[in-house]
Amino acid sequence: MKLHTPVFVLVLFVAIVTSAGAQISPAQHAGTAGAVAAGGAQKERLPVPFQTLAPREWVGRHLVFLPKAPSLRIYGYLAVGVQENDSAGLRQYQALAGKIGAVTAVDGDDPAQVSLKMENGETLTANAYTGVADGLGPEEDIDSARARYKGATLWARTDYLVLTSPKDDSTMTTVRQNAELKVIDVAAGAGSEKPVRFIVRVANGKEWYADVHLSNTNVPEAMRKYDNFHDTFYDVDPKTVRQWPAGIRKAIEEKRAVVGMTARQVRMALGEPDGVYAVAGRPDAQQWVFAGGASMKMEGEKVTAIGE
Repeated sequence: MKLHTPVFVLVLFVAIVTSAGAQISPAQHAGTAGAVAAGGAQKERLPVPFQTLAPREWVGRHLVFLPKAPSLRIYGYLAVGVQENDSAGLRQYQALAGKIGAVTAVDGDDPAQVSLKMENGETLTANAYTGVADGLGPEEDIDSARARYKGATLWARTDYLVLTSPKDDSTMTTVRQNAELKVIDVAAGAGSEKPVRFIVRVANGKEWYADVHLSNTNVPEAMRKYDNFHDTFYDVDPKTVRQWPAGIRKAIEEKRAVVGMTARQVRMALGEPDGVYAVAGRPDAQQWVFAGGASMKMEGEKVTAIGE
């Protein structure tokens, strides 16, 4: 079987970058399934969107085969097998792009073997190396982002936000910080590291793409600090942000949470929580847990304690 050098390099790159950096303990893992109550009892994880799930937690979820840049389509989807040649890779890509598979089982560790039942009844196995099935994305994140943000207004948070053209992914433009963006729709993005695509309209009426991730599910660990939704956009008017107390604004810029923050302010500081858990005996309270160890108690829509 002929193995293309670019394919080998890409596989090696994924293997290296996803294992680089500090390791996250089971309790801090993207899935945070290891979080336990003070007495050692497992906490109840709440079904809220954008929580980060490890492969073992994917059963019952859905993965979509994401669109690829034209230059990468000849390699197909590496997660379901390296192809013999360019033609075979392109045929595989064309057969799977945009298709959705329900996860029926996950076996093994590295790679985790993810069994997918496709919409046509076919069964496929996708290999998740260091927790990442390359070229696939969580359909639930895409659907939840569409439900939350379609028709909404966002604002560019970065100094120069790069947007790509719907006609040609090599054509780009930039918008300045605080530029207003109207969300026309949300679709599948072009890579596992940023699987959610925001189709936005800028001030001159033209439409552009911005690909991001909202959870860290199936995102390579080394790429999680890039293209995060809450680092890319404001979902509240920056004019309103400037009216918040100075201590809150400083904490957001320093990426930390403080007592008194609202849920929206916490997301602006830290992104989406990796795990949201019930608090025993307190139906109005939740524990939010983030990769890296940050945790807090939320009561209603406000932080009431840090480290709980």
